[in-house]
Amino acid sequence: MNRLVIALVVISVAGAAFAQKPTAPAKVKAQTVCPMMPTNKVDAKSKSVAYTGKNPKYKGKSVKYCCGGCEAPIKKDQEKYFAMVFGK
Repeated sequence: MNRLVIALVVISVAGAAFAQKPTAPAKVKAQTVCPMMPTNKVDAKSKSVAYTGKNPKYKGKSVKYCCGGCEAPIKKDQEKYFAMVFGK
C-alpha cells in the first residue's frame, strides 16, 4: 500500500513538472538595416518587398530596402534575403 501511495505521489509530481505553460515564440527583432547594404539603415518609412515564394516561414512577411537599386535583387532572390533578415 505504501509503495502504491509513493508511486502515485511521484507520478503526480512528475506530471506537474511537465505541465508548465509553453513559452511564447521569440519575437523577431525589427529590421533596422538593408539586407543588400547593411551599412544603410531602414525604418518604418522605407519601401519593402513582400514575400511571394513557397516557403511558409516567410508568408505574410516583407523585407525593407534602402534604395531603388536594392529592390530588384531582393525580388529576384527572395529566399536568400528573407533568410538574412528572418533567419534560416
